Amino acid sequence: MKKIKSQDKLYNRKALIIQLIILTVLCFIVNILVESANWFQNSWGEISFATVVYQLSTPLEGTESGIIVSYVQQVIPKVVTKLLLALIFYYLLNRIFSVVIIRFHIKFFKKELELAFGKKFLVIGRAAFWLILITISALEIGMKVEALGIDDFVADIRSSSTIFEDYYIDPLDTDIVFPTEKRNLIFIYLESMENTYASVEAGGGKPVNYIPELTELAEENINISNTEYLGGVYPGALTDWTIAAILGSSSGIPYKIPGDEVSGENSAGKYTEFLPGLTNLGDILESEGYRNYFLCGSRGEFAGRDLYFRKHGNYEVMDYFYAEENGYIPQDYYVFWGYEDAKLFDIAKKRLGDIAASDEPFNFTMLTVDTHYPNGYLCELCENEYDETLANVIACSSRQTYNFVKWAMEQDWYENTTIILLGDHNSMSNNFWDDIGDFERRTYNCFINLPNGIDTSNVKNRNVCTLDIFPTTIAALGAKIDGDRLGLGTNVFSDRKTLIEELGQEYFDKEINRYSGFYNKKFVRNE
Repeated sequence: MKKIKSQDKLYNRKALIIQLIILTVLCFIVNILVESANWFQNSWGEISFATVVYQLSTPLEGTESGIIVSYVQQVIPKVVTKLLLALIFYYLLNRIFSVVIIRFHIKFFKKELELAFGKKFLVIGRAAFWLILITISALEIGMKVEALGIDDFVADIRSSSTIFEDYYIDPLDTDIVFPTEKRNLIFIYLESMENTYASVEAGGGKPVNYIPELTELAEENINISNTEYLGGVYPGALTDWTIAAILGSSSGIPYKIPGDEVSGENSAGKYTEFLPGLTNLGDILESEGYRNYFLCGSRGEFAGRDLYFRKHGNYEVMDYFYAEENGYIPQDYYVFWGYEDAKLFDIAKKRLGDIAASDEPFNFTMLTVDTHYPNGYLCELCENEYDETLANVIACSSRQTYNFVKWAMEQDWYENTTIILLGDHNSMSNNFWDDIGDFERRTYNCFINLPNGIDTSNVKNRNVCTLDIFPTTIAALGAKIDGDRLGLGTNVFSDRKTLIEELGQEYFDKEINRYSGFYNKKFVRNE
């Protein structure tokens, strides 16, 4: 009898251990999903789930550590706490109810009944625990699926679109005529720069104007706007993070790259191509005799930016490592994503002086970083004007960009140079918008020193998306585009409607999010 009891005890202990392991795995998976979803919502706001998927597919190498730290600090402690509470509760339930006997005395007329529950009560308690746990987990995951738009995302990718077959214009099949004297191009992607940062009076969404210098540039030059005042460009579907915005604005197509299929890997595990079937701005300018350059203060390999620029236009990529190797920054110097924008603009001035000395036309593309999510980077040039760190960084970025443009205007080569400023996407910071009401957030843009003959009378009250910047940039260099469309973009200086004006913004985004066999066949596999 003792042997049987000992075996039962051993069996119960093993069963409990197995149950605790199952509980650990289940709770960890559910809570990591739920808390990660909460972190995305609280940190990044209205970011689409498609953006989340493509961001997660990007290697972490080169990512600013603050984002990773934020995730770890805000997600892991909550997951661990919930897991420990569940394990402790379940362990105590088993320990207590395995030895407790519950007795009920029931008097029915003259008869008295006694009901005793021992192990049966433990079985009922376990069943109730698992039922409640599974129900709560299913409800939590269901709510997050709806809140993040996962259901819509799955529905979109399970359906097909013919938008590329119907509307894509291949630059190789289009007559693009450049002027005899080629104009230089300086294209500055301003990280997370929105017209929202301007004051309401100027056309922005804030009580005060955090970007007065950029506002001045836009008012004195050309600003494509969705209103009569300072407005911006709509960061549409699959163009609302940096590499996607760069791709969209320089090629007229969104970022729909299906994982590693994108470029294929060689035996060393390194990507060798980036949308090999694509013809973009860099390709076109290289064929016209331009020298292409890309300058950034972070690691160029992040999200495949260096590959994109080198494979499309043979850009000279000047990233963090380039600055370190060429003595522009000290060895092992590293802040934020690499080095700050103050150094970026200094390097740009030095390089442009050398580049402009050549007789070849140039395309000098830059990407700032100080205003990056979550709170930006306060450099030594920033002032303490506002309570929020991000506001001070934004104001500092506005001054630095303005000063750089003014410097460029004083150079001998400026007369034959077009400068374009473009916010790559809306800010992903989610704690800076309590005072803007229902203001429609758009990315900042400014076209400076356009060539004679461009009609800019049609740039206000327009609905323009990131993809439209591609043909508009080529037109800003004085080139004539047959049909005024390239990719899925429209030359905004023409009298042609953009596709989101023609088809509707919501419909256009939905079609972009859907599966496209044309995209994979032409751009990814180059068939």
